[in-house]
Amino acid sequence: MKAFERIFLYSVLTVLVFYVFLVDGSVESKVAIQEEIRVRRIVIMNDAGREVVMLGTTDENNGVIVIYNKSGEVVAGMIESEYGGKIGVSNKDGTSVVNMIAIENGGGLGVYNKDGIKVAAIASIENGGGLGVYNKDGIKGANMIASGNGGTIGIHNKDGATIAIMGADGMSFFNKDNTPVVIMGVNDENDNGGIVVFNKSRKVIGSLP
Repeated sequence: MKAFERIFLYSVLTVLVFYVFLVDGSVESKVAIQEEIRVRRIVIMNDAGREVVMLGTTDENNGVIVIYNKSGEVVAGMIESEYGGKIGVSNKDGTSVVNMIAIENGGGLGVYNKDGIKVAAIASIENGGGLGVYNKDGIKGANMIASGNGGTIGIHNKDGATIAIMGADGMSFFNKDNTPVVIMGVNDENDNGGIVVFNKSRKVIGSLP
């Protein structure tokens, strides 16, 4: 091809490119902007060629998102649950440390230690909200819930047995066999306080007034 012919051809191509991408805005938008992408699975890789993000579907045809760290451990995920959605967060070793989930009465949250043992939980219940805290072995240490009469707090010993309950109606103490031995409350008739003490056989051994 002669020099003149090359110059002419290149000039024509330049004009066409200029018109398509710079002058004709409608053509540019059609070429540069994709309004919708339809796929079954998207995988994002890091510079080392390792999978770090996956968007796809489950066997039940629901959506799922999984995030991995550079070591290949799952550190976060989002998936469907029976009542809606579920989000999980894991530590760098892949141990689950936080779970958020939609439940029948609303939402729930679970917090776990580095060994994957639950140490706290919050949930929506029938009368409002509920909170539970656990020791390092996963044994319940205390719980607080909204009840029909107000609020209730339960205290447990190291073995998880209830030792005290405080609510809007009064307070009770229990022995190691989970038998109530002291009950304190307000008398409904005269608004005075009262205390009743029981022995381990639940026989009254003292009271005030």
